[in-house]
Parts: sequence; structure tokens; C-alpha cells
Amino acid sequence: MLDDPEVKRLPLRGVTGTRQPVALAAPSLPPPYVQRSPDRGTTRRSEAKPRLNLIDPRENLFGAKGEAMATVWAYRDGAFQQNPGSGWSHTILYNSPADLETKLSSARLRGAVRRLAIFAHGNHPGHVLMDGPTSSPVSPGSLRGLALYLRRDAMLIFVACIAGAADNGSIFLKSVSRELRGRVIVGFSAWGVFDTSFGSTNDPGNVQAAPGQEPVPGARLTAWGPWAKWAYHDTIVRLPADEQNRAPNRRCANPRCPGHAYEGDVRRVPTLHHCSYRDWVTDPVLRHHRP
Repeated sequence: MLDDPEVKRLPLRGVTGTRQPVALAAPSLPPPYVQRSPDRGTTRRSEAKPRLNLIDPRENLFGAKGEAMATVWAYRDGAFQQNPGSGWSHTILYNSPADLETKLSSARLRGAVRRLAIFAHGNHPGHVLMDGPTSSPVSPGSLRGLALYLRRDAMLIFVACIAGAADNGSIFLKSVSRELRGRVIVGFSAWGVFDTSFGSTNDPGNVQAAPGQEPVPGARLTAWGPWAKWAYHDTIVRLPADEQNRAPNRRCANPRCPGHAYEGDVRRVPTLHHCSYRDWVTDPVLRHHRP
């Protein structure tokens, strides 16, 4: 948990109130699609809570025949409201991995989920605390049942502080990708904070990035942001910008990457440069998600 009083005083653009810190995870591109209030986030109590458009234009929410795909924001901690306009068709409160499966079944989402975000605490790289902040980390094997609800080309995102960071984060994400074959598994190398001002609820997806436990105004943890790491078929196929900047010659996930130029201060909102996926990715699932 982030309990620094200086953190709580920082403005969260587009939403209101104090922020409750949460353990999160990894790097990607800054979300240009987040709407920001003209007064830079200072909102009076009497004003209506602004809606955030958190739909990433790179995410195809419709199938080949035009049918809508389910996108699920599942949260164990915090307070999130149902708002399909945020890009998440379903918002589900769960207590454990087994309870999440039960809720997905009750919603009749077998084989229908295109994108599933699991919001939970994370206190160490590779740790996602789906049974509560004082519980043991979830094991990849306990997530095997999610395969019944995830489409074969789905994306599973662990929105849990630093769960995708470092080598242990990579090991965890790759382990989950072995249990859920064919799905893209995402974690984060950064911490995150969320807003519960005046007892109000957040829109799903509204989690602010806090690399080094220092919130970045306007930057949110997304699968395409600079703090995201992707695993697919037991292989890391996308590195967060901070880890790429520490790699020899700043090489990206491309096995034949020659290296990239320095990207600046990765503690803020770094620009993630990597080899064009058109040059080295041929898998249709990865190319569809456009990492």
C-alpha cells in the first residue's frame, strides 16, 4: 500500500478525491485516450463525477462477424462501478479465484471474454493477492479454470502492483501463459493508485500509474502503456520501458533486436521504442492485439 501523505495530495486528473494505494504492476505507452478535465482535475463536491473514456483504440471489441466481445474488470479491492462506456462491459466483485469463476459463470460468459483484468493487491514481483492483502500469492495453476471463460485469443491483465516486474514477474506471467495457452498475459512493473473520493466509486480501468511509488498525473496502467509486460506461449513478447532501458543496448523483446536509443526518464512517462512487430511477429493473436 502507498500511504505517503504527499502521494495522497497529488491531483488525479479526470477524477475526484483522495487516492487509496494499491499494489499493481508493469510498463507501456501513455494512454492518449484518457479524457482530462479542463481545470486539471480540481472538481468541486457538487459537480457530477466526470466519465473517463478508457477504451484503447488498439483494442478490437468486436469479432469477425461483428458480435460484441465481453470485457471484464474483476476487482478484489477498491470500489468500481459498472460503466460499459469505459471500455469494460462487465464489472465484477470477487473474493477468490474460485469465486471469480463462479461470478463469470453466473454472468453466462463461458467462452465469451475477450479481455479480463484482475485487480488485486501485489506486494512483490510475481505476487498477485487474489484472496486478500494478507493472503498468499495466487498460484498459476489455480487460474486454469479461467480457460472456460476466456476466448482462445483473449488477453488476461493482472492490475496488481509490480506483479510483472523483474525476473520473478516474468516467471509468473510465463507460468500463467502455460496454464492458459494461446492467451496473452499482461503484468506491470509499476505501482498503482486508485481514487475513492467522498465514498464514490471509480470507473473500471481508472488506475493511475505510480512508478517508484510516485504517481504520474494523467498516466494510467494499461496493457499498451510503458509499464506493461506481455507473456505469450511461455515467452516474454513485450518488455516494460524501464526494464528495456536496463537491458544491454536497450534491446526489446525481439530475439534479434539490435538495440534502441536511450528513452529518457522512465520514472515519469517513458516512450517505449521496440522493433516493429511486423518484422518479427507472425502469430495472428499477437498481431491482432498489436503490442
